[in-house]
Amino acid sequence: MVIGDSLNDLSMFAVAGYRVAMGNAAEEVKQQADVITVTNDEDGVAVALEQLYKCTLKF
Repeated sequence: MVIGDSLNDLSMFAVAGYRVAMGNAAEEVKQQADVITVTNDEDGVAVALEQLYKCTLKF
């Protein structure tokens, strides 16, 4: 699983098994994501990891 928000993250997305985009991510990043979490200001990484821990993300 990778989490990204910027165009420089697309190379990481290309090889990842599961891609999470931040809510404030560039549109191109969101289009490549498997799921979009909330924004950086809303603790999107923590939210995504918590959902993964609780097995609520769909892999």
